[in-house]
Amino acid sequence: MWAPKHFKVFFLFALLTTMFGCVSDLDFDQAEDLVLTPIIESSFLFYELDAEEVNDIVPEAFVGVTLAARDTVAFNVFNDSFLNDNLIRADIVHDTDNTLTNEDFEVRLIFVDDAFVETVQPITISAPANQNPPEVINSYQGEALEQLKLSTQVITELVVTSNAPDVSSVGIVEIRSKATLYLEID
Repeated sequence: MWAPKHFKVFFLFALLTTMFGCVSDLDFDQAEDLVLTPIIESSFLFYELDAEEVNDIVPEAFVGVTLAARDTVAFNVFNDSFLNDNLIRADIVHDTDNTLTNEDFEVRLIFVDDAFVETVQPITISAPANQNPPEVINSYQGEALEQLKLSTQVITELVVTSNAPDVSSVGIVEIRSKATLYLEID
């Protein structure tokens, strides 16, 4: 239990601490100069075509024709005003896997606006047969990023040019992409 003697010692200690303690002026205006630079990683695009889907595309009389699978997906990433206002750089990393055929595929990513006008240079990614190709990295900043922000859709084309593509009954073609977004929030 606290006795008056203990209270006097505590009071004296508290008084001495406040008299000899370190005190500096705090400048709360420094908070206005604070800039946050978060980096966000997210999956971006993922496609997987199996043998049945690709074989449905191959015409029976296939002579000197380019085999192509085409898909269009909505790309509404930049509808968010926070992201649109604070994004300073975007890196998109692409990776492919082709165990479907002995033919090399090419994947084209075409970014377009609502009127299907290309907003940035199309991206071409190699999908060689039964190999692990290196990742392809596309970086957007400055004017290129502003053009990318106009994109509302991505057209993905899977292409192989061959007189008689040898498509097996098993296997897949995968296209994987991830995005790294660099923000600057002030």
